[in-house]
Amino acid sequence: MTNIRVLLVLSLSQLCGVASQLEASQLITSFSHFIGGGASPCEPAPAEFYLSIDGPPPLYYTPLGRGLASWNDGEAGDYQISPDNETHWSDFSASLTNGLDDHLGLLTEMRGSGGAGGTIWLESRLFPGGHDLAGNQLDFVRLDVSNVHIWTIDPTTHWQGWSADVTYEFWGTPLPEPATVLLLVVTTLVRPRHHPV
Repeated sequence: MTNIRVLLVLSLSQLCGVASQLEASQLITSFSHFIGGGASPCEPAPAEFYLSIDGPPPLYYTPLGRGLASWNDGEAGDYQISPDNETHWSDFSASLTNGLDDHLGLLTEMRGSGGAGGTIWLESRLFPGGHDLAGNQLDFVRLDVSNVHIWTIDPTTHWQGWSADVTYEFWGTPLPEPATVLLLVVTTLVRPRHHPV
């Protein structure tokens, strides 16, 4: 095997070592939010809590996790939004890691009510320490829902209300900066070689 082939094999093995260090997902950031809504006419039904990516005016939104999980009054639980169960995952992940201060929607609805409500925030208002999750590969988002409360506000108008505490966890793997990868390759290529005398 020529010296250049050996160097290429060593460089690739160094890069594979970096990739293997990044395989395990870790919690990048999280935040908690109290969210609720009301609808009329509406019959009591399970409540949903999910996310959206939001575009500039005229406002549009793409829901993420809608229809994946729901809770009745007094229930609690969690679920994950990931590439395995969300067709818009690539757009969502790109929006949250593009280095721009985009909008993220925290949405809720009662199934069958015909509409969603919630709040839309700039990423810089939600993610501590930066306006988005640039420098990471986003693997999945976990929503932990607790204290679900569903009640009738006005029986004559079939006006229902619902609320919950939701913790949003963003899991992923930090990506090495291009300069770091280049340094690994260069270090491997210029490493002194000892030849037997």
